[in-house]
Amino acid sequence: MHITVKLSPDAAQALHRDRAGAPTSDEVVRCVQEKGGMLEALHPGADNPLLTPYFKVDVPDEKAAQELLGRIKQCKAVQAAYVKPPDAVP
Repeated sequence: MHITVKLSPDAAQALHRDRAGAPTSDEVVRCVQEKGGMLEALHPGADNPLLTPYFKVDVPDEKAAQELLGRIKQCKAVQAAYVKPPDAVP
């Protein structure tokens, strides 16, 4: 199970370029790490500005997802965040 996160363009660029000290991206990373997670690019290596703002955080269960979701939505750089529904067979 994972949370999909859309970041502001400046925060996303900072994370893709591994720029340390960008306040908006640092806040999000810190929130995720406090809950034992890791923020990963949903489309690593993408250059398209429509894809680069999207990241994911893997979580063990629904309870952990809801706890992290509540916290991460408070971060200034987060434009949207949701728990990805389970995959279903068509």
